[in-house]
Amino acid sequence: MFKSLVLSAPVAGLLMSAASAMPIAMPAAKPAAAQSDVITVAGGCGIGWHRGPYGVCVRNRAPYYYAPPVYYAPPPPPRRCWWVNRPYGKERVCSW
Repeated sequence: MFKSLVLSAPVAGLLMSAASAMPIAMPAAKPAAAQSDVITVAGGCGIGWHRGPYGVCVRNRAPYYYAPPVYYAPPPPPRRCWWVNRPYGKERVCSW
């Protein structure tokens, strides 16, 4: 075992030197963007919440809706009818 370790050491050294020489022969690649542990989120409050005027998370609410006032007409006065004697006969007269 020791013999195989001694013989494999120079081979491993040659492979490492060839691997280290490779970047010099190849054009330099763009460095990868550094990954951050910070995730940007919209507002930072979560679903159903938003930032208030003082920077505090506030629950979303439905907008206020004020319905126009409804006016009800008073009921009509009761219909009153009566008979009136006319020169040509009786006639029914009603007050609205």
